[in-house]
Amino acid sequence: MQNIGRRNWKSRIPILPLISLCLLLLPVVANACVCDKQKPLKEARIWNIEQSEVIFLGELIHYTDSTYRFKIVEAFKGIDPSETYIDGDYNTSCSLIPNTEGQWLVYARGSQNIDISFCSLSRPKSRPTSMNAQELHIVPPPPPPINPSESQLQALKVLRDSVAQAMVQKRKKTEQLFSEEIKLLQEKFANSQPSSPNSTDRGSLLWYVGGAVLLFLTFCLRSYLRKQHSIK
Repeated sequence: MQNIGRRNWKSRIPILPLISLCLLLLPVVANACVCDKQKPLKEARIWNIEQSEVIFLGELIHYTDSTYRFKIVEAFKGIDPSETYIDGDYNTSCSLIPNTEGQWLVYARGSQNIDISFCSLSRPKSRPTSMNAQELHIVPPPPPPINPSESQLQALKVLRDSVAQAMVQKRKKTEQLFSEEIKLLQEKFANSQPSSPNSTDRGSLLWYVGGAVLLFLTFCLRSYLRKQHSIK
């Protein structure tokens, strides 16, 4: 009787639904994106510049749920000056899909198809905030309490007004920091951009041409001397 009772007890547990739920949640848990602890802006900039293979200011001209395209406005790192467009796609659970039209400051990895990390300082000029740097993070006002009293509503209104004013000031500050960041990148990468085949230094080109001509003349002279020697 005890065995029968145990068997009945086990049969009441919805094993299959539980297993199915665990299997569904497993990829979500395994692929969850976790960024490092929020850094001060100066430290975050250094980290992003060092870790990024590609840095540029670009105009977002097309995007879907998994792909996007930028028109390059100004290249800072890892992009040939002759390139006009650059594409990107969704590669990992930490990949960011830009969906705000306008100019973006982009820190990314890759060359042909870039990957923008959610944990980077990549952000649009129209909304230059970021959760990945202390100075760029704007905390929204608190939600209203459930069934608030009159005094709570009054206190909440005062709090929301002060937070709204602080957010306006913080927004102005983030816009200023965005412009400062562009200038910082311009200064840092002013003389380090890769040269384009179309903009090859004329001196180097003349050097290669001169060397080729000299080799050709040397070959002709040696052939002539050998021919004269054989006639004698």
